[in-house]
Amino acid sequence: MRVLAIIIAALSTTPVVAQEALSGPEFGALVTGQTVTYLAQDGITIGIEAYHPNGRVTWLVGEGRCQKGRWFAQGPQICFEYQDQDATHCTDISHDTGTVTIQHAGGVTWTSTQINTRPINCAMEFLGS
Repeated sequence: MRVLAIIIAALSTTPVVAQEALSGPEFGALVTGQTVTYLAQDGITIGIEAYHPNGRVTWLVGEGRCQKGRWFAQGPQICFEYQDQDATHCTDISHDTGTVTIQHAGGVTWTSTQINTRPINCAMEFLGS
């Protein structure tokens, strides 16, 4: 019991080390050829993204609705542009023990629940990215 108390005290005083944001090459090496499922902070699935060579992506959100897009590094952030969207979305992305974390502006965080090589299923006619 005393040993447990010492361990708990040591852990509670150990500073939390923030994950460092991934660079463009690090992010590309991690996700190219992978499909990543993302959850919002409330545990609801936001969408699934397939990462293709050369920074191309396919974003699946909702009932089989897919969008083509691309990602690229801009300074310390990873940015995304999608078809039919005027805005570029830039985020800080980190990786730790098999989990990708995306930190959006305003404190909104998404985390990955699955990283695999399964293709996504786009229900509508879609030629891919």
